[in-house]
This record gives sequence, C-alpha cells and structure tokens, in this order.
Amino acid sequence: MVDFHSKLYLDVWDHKPPLFFAQAWLLREFFPLDEVHVHLCVLCIHCLIAFLILLIGRKLQLTNIGYWSSPFFYCFLITPPLLQPWTPQSDLLMQPFLLLSFYVGISKKPMLAILSGIFWGCAFFTKQTALFYLPVYIFLIEFKQLPRFSFFVLGVDLISAVIALPFLLDGRIQLFWQAITGFNELYVLNGWWQILHIDFIRNAVFYFHKIFLATYVMPLVGIFLSWFLCRGKNGEIIYSMILIWFLCGLTGCFASGHFFPYYYLSVLAPTSLILGCVFKQWINKKDYWLTGFFILLFIWIGALWTNLFSIEDYLFARCQYSTMRFRDAKEMGMFIKEMSKPDDSLLSWTAEPQLYTYSGLKMAVVTTPMVNQLAGIPEEMEKAKENIEINKPRFCVTTKFNQVVDMPVWIKRSLEKEYSKVKEIGLLDLYISDEKR
Repeated sequence: MVDFHSKLYLDVWDHKPPLFFAQAWLLREFFPLDEVHVHLCVLCIHCLIAFLILLIGRKLQLTNIGYWSSPFFYCFLITPPLLQPWTPQSDLLMQPFLLLSFYVGISKKPMLAILSGIFWGCAFFTKQTALFYLPVYIFLIEFKQLPRFSFFVLGVDLISAVIALPFLLDGRIQLFWQAITGFNELYVLNGWWQILHIDFIRNAVFYFHKIFLATYVMPLVGIFLSWFLCRGKNGEIIYSMILIWFLCGLTGCFASGHFFPYYYLSVLAPTSLILGCVFKQWINKKDYWLTGFFILLFIWIGALWTNLFSIEDYLFARCQYSTMRFRDAKEMGMFIKEMSKPDDSLLSWTAEPQLYTYSGLKMAVVTTPMVNQLAGIPEEMEKAKENIEINKPRFCVTTKFNQVVDMPVWIKRSLEKEYSKVKEIGLLDLYISDEKR
C-alpha cells in the first residue's frame, strides 16, 4: 500500500508514526517482499545494532573484553524465536536511531548534542516508546550545561519540524496527531483495564510468563550482579546509565499493558552491555558464582533455541496470545482464496492484516486493512462506512479475540441481515454475502 505518491494517513492509514512508513517504503525498494529477503533485511538491521553496541561500549570505556563481547551477547540473545527477532517490527526499526543518539550523546561536544536530538526524534517518529528513554540523557547530557541541553532540544525541534511540516501544510496534521496518540491511547487503556478489572489473579499468573520469562531470567540476574561486581573508577556513573537505560526500555515494554515478547527487543542492547561487563569480571577473577551464571545462561538460551522439551512452544503460546492467532489467520486466508473470484473484496474486523495477503483479495476499505483502528476518527470511519455500503464485500471476517474497539452496530446489523456464517477457524469467523454467494 505504501508508495512514493501515497499521502500518508489520507490514502493509507495505520496508527504508526510516519518514519515507520518511510522505512517500510525504503526496505521494499531494496528488498523484495518475500520471506527470505525480509529476513535478510532484518539481519542487516541486527548487524548494525550489534556494531553500534560495540561502539557504545568502546565509548564508555568498558575495556576490550567488555565491549568486544557485548555484541556477541546481543547476537546470542536474539537467536531463540521467542522475541520474533526476524520480523521488521517498529520496536526493532527504532533501535538504530536510539543507539546512534546515545553514541553521539556521550560526546562532550555541544554541537553533537544537536545530532543526538535529531536521532532521538527519528526514533520517536518510528516508535513512540522512545519517549521513555529520555531519562538516559540525564547521564549522557549534563543538564547543568545549558548549551548542551539546548542543542539537544534544538535537534529534536528540527527533526520534528521537518517531519510534521508536510502534514501541516496540506491539512493532514489532525490525522498525523491521531496516528501518534489516538488509537494508542485506547490500546493502553484497554490493556491496563483488562489487567486490573478482569480476573486479576488469573492475569497476574498469565502475565508472569510474558514479563519475566520473555525477558530472559538469567540476563536479568546479570544486571543486578553487575551492579555489585563491576563498579570501579567512574564505574558507578557508567553502570548507572546502562541500568537506567535497561529500566527505561522495560518501562516502555510494560507501558501498553500488552506484554508481547517482541517489545523486549528494546532491552537487549543494555542487557548485552551489562553481560559484557560481567563477562569481563569472569575473565579477570574466574569467580565460581559467575561461572555458574554463564553456564545457566547458555543452558537457558540453548533450551529455547533448540525447543528442548517443547519449552519454546509452551512459552510462545503463553507469551503471545491465548490462541495461535497467526496460524488461524493463515488457514482462514488460504480457505478464502480457494473459494474466491478475482473481483471479490474482503472486510476484516480483526488485527490480522495478513488475511488480505493470504486470500489475495482487495480491501473493502481502501485506506487501511485495520478498520478498527479508525476509532476516534469519526470522519474517516464514516467514509469507511460509505465505502462498504456502496461496494459490498463478498467476504467478511470477524474475531472473538479482543479488538480494543467494539465492532460498530452497523457492521453487526449488516452481517445479520445480508451475510451467512460459513466457516469458523479458531477465534475467526467467516461470513459470505447472501447476494454474491
């Protein structure tokens, strides 16, 4: 859907910031849209992140062993598929900008603070959770030094103006703001409402898997080990910064109330730096406790990587969703493809845009595959309604899975009066038009 001539949020809609779309377009230009090339693209991003971790560790003077081992720990931690490391999620695409911002921000030169602010702005306009990393700059930029702080803010202002100005000039600024805040506000409120109001004890047990197991127990232990073992000359400031970086990333993972494992990609960079420090201590001291720690770490990651005793399947099922949504969506999409005609269209009130890809059908609403995310923008939802009423889709797919926003009454009535339910796969229901049957 994204091409050079599309007007973002007008021709194409999603609740993602604009630089996510820009990167998606660039990646599509250089990498064909097939599984192998998408994974190759993600591999390049991981290599860049690992290289930036090396540069940051070197800049922080973590010693040769510390900063050389840190990128290897990063590569090791992303090997299990639990965190979905091979998909170009916005959480992953944000990381290079964030790491570049930190790397440049470590410098004491005031003018480089502008560049640090620009990179942070790019991270924010890729994924809004970059906002949670601002406390890290307390350590990177001494706010008592007003010039450096002012230059950082100037960099943020410059990139914000460059990105927002086109939307302001052609009247899309409200849609731009809705994409940054609108649906995400509903998403966050829905997540925490479920935790606090729907069987809190059951949710507490369920989210234990997501919060603690998905972030890897052993690297977390390494974080606290390093706090006591790795302090030295200037060490407290450096390790405090890395610890704050880790906690800021963890806060961003928890903020939405939906603790999906791929969010935790953002904590792997500081975790890798800390593990590099702990590894340095182990090389120097050969401490038995640290030896045990690294043995347990390698066993834990190895068990996940090899799916020993089906532990990967067990954790993935509980760390993602209460059902294997993606398999259901693929099966449903392929089923629709078998019974569809070239001119058919599909309306999907789900969070599964891949239904359109697997079925090969065009969307009933031309601007977005995620119709439910138009909530909070009544004008756009009204346009979608008119579009659907004029061009009745032959197929409709709904889901029993929580969609944050309830299905509008007009869609429910249309399904009751004009459609028949013909298939149920997992939580997905398929309806076909009585008129076009």
